[in-house]
Amino acid sequence: MYLLLGIAVAWCQQLETALVKLLEARQYDTARPLDERWATVSKWLDQVAGQLVEKLGVAPAIETDLKAAIGRRNRLVHDAWRLYHAGQ
Repeated sequence: MYLLLGIAVAWCQQLETALVKLLEARQYDTARPLDERWATVSKWLDQVAGQLVEKLGVAPAIETDLKAAIGRRNRLVHDAWRLYHAGQ
């Protein structure tokens, strides 16, 4: 169970990483050294996924889909172990 949960959480975290990478690609020339943009990227990494979606400013339909994906990610990350443990 630990292995499966760990794999699922790792995949869920990729969603937030992808959102940060999209913001970074919009604002910076990503061919330049990371040190030049790290202060901003680091702040984005500290934000929750919903805040990142709002910063992206995507079309409403895409925002709806992203927020639904974030909701599923949150259920897994925040609730899965507790629910699994309670079911035992």
